[in-house]
Amino acid sequence: MLEHRERTEGDRDELAPDDPRQVTDEGTLKTFDEEPDARYGEGDDLPGGLQAYFTPGAGTAQHSLLLPRNGVLITPDLFVRSRNGPLEFVPAEYMHDAGEARRTAERLLELDFDVLCSAHGAPLVGGAKQALSDLLAR
Repeated sequence: MLEHRERTEGDRDELAPDDPRQVTDEGTLKTFDEEPDARYGEGDDLPGGLQAYFTPGAGTAQHSLLLPRNGVLITPDLFVRSRNGPLEFVPAEYMHDAGEARRTAERLLELDFDVLCSAHGAPLVGGAKQALSDLLAR
């Protein structure tokens, strides 16, 4: 099990990085039964060649993972896509900060990827970076 280590200041995110408890979106405290094997943050190289990128917006401490050798980007709750549909942002009412999510998406265009796997919906296999660019142009 891995856990991100990025924390932001604010009333919902006051736990120490080594605290196994987490604050849910509802503001309640959730406790895990075990400590993660490792913690990671922006720029860390992870097992399997994955690279971590801090991608706030949908939440305050989320990361996307890039597998550079295959051009695969795995994103958290930023995007949604129905099977064969266009890439869309998760609706703003489900995001922590929709403006920050958009700025995060713009930064993702600096990465080299052709496949995008989102936490919600069908993956985009081929042309993913262009689809993200198209989303930002709308």
